[in-house]
Parts: sequence; C-alpha cells; structure tokens
Amino acid sequence: MESAMTEKKSSKELLAEAESLFKQAQEVRQQEVAAIIADIKEQIKTHELRPEDLFPGITKTHTKANGRQKREPRYRGPNGQTWGGGSGRKPDWVREVEAKGESLDKYLINK
Repeated sequence: MESAMTEKKSSKELLAEAESLFKQAQEVRQQEVAAIIADIKEQIKTHELRPEDLFPGITKTHTKANGRQKREPRYRGPNGQTWGGGSGRKPDWVREVEAKGESLDKYLINK
C-alpha cells in the first residue's frame, strides 16, 4: 500500500517519462530488427535462396541483351506505338505531339 507521503508526479513529468520510454523502445526495436535482418540474410546465403523462392507472386523484370531493364510502356501513341517515358531519345510521335503543343497526358496508359 502506498503511503500518504508518496508524491504524485505531474503530467509534465509523466509525459517526459513516457517519451523517454518510447525512445528506448524504438532503439531496442531497431537493434532487434537489425539482428533479424542479419539472420535472414545469412539464411538466404546459406541456402542459396532466390527472390522467386521467397516471393513466388513477384514477376521478374525483363532485361535487354545489354543488361538494361525494359520499361513498361507509359504512353500509347495515336497509331498504337508505345513509349516508356525514360531518358534517351524520344520517339518521333512524341516529338510531333510536343511540337504541336499538346500534352502527353492524353496518351497515358491507364492501368
């Protein structure tokens, strides 16, 4: 049983204590997560697991012969041409659309 002499903490003191405990919990969690990730990486390496072994629903990205990733098309031109919107030379149809002052937004492929 608490004695009558026990002084009550103010709300400010309690909030400071709670904040301190929260910071401690975050630090401990970060350490736990780091240990778990290290263990998972070691297991993957030991058992020579591949991404498709762990995540069978994820499709592989397509790569070109030179090793660059093939982008999914983001735009469809007036004659059915497609373009991924990446860096590099723009297709003729895109340059023609831009030369007319049109926005490419109307050519976006909605997925």
